[in-house]
Amino acid sequence: MDWEDEKILHKAIDKWGIELQHLMTIEECAELTKEIIKEFRGKGRGNALWEEIADVSIMIDQLTIHHPEVKKIKIKKMLRLKKLVEESK
Repeated sequence: MDWEDEKILHKAIDKWGIELQHLMTIEECAELTKEIIKEFRGKGRGNALWEEIADVSIMIDQLTIHHPEVKKIKIKKMLRLKKLVEESK
């Protein structure tokens, strides 16, 4: 995420508040879930899945800005995933 993107995300949090952004994240995750299910059933609609992935990613970026401790936890989890992937070779 570049500096300009981060500025926009901060402005969104400032404008609507973190509580509403939490709720919007729930809504976007639900829409992503719906599109994933449609893909599995062969009823996906063009770029709809990609659109929902992008929406969820933007919301997660906002939550990560508001909860900076997530970055440390993500590093730990990525190291654990790396170990699991390497062990399966």
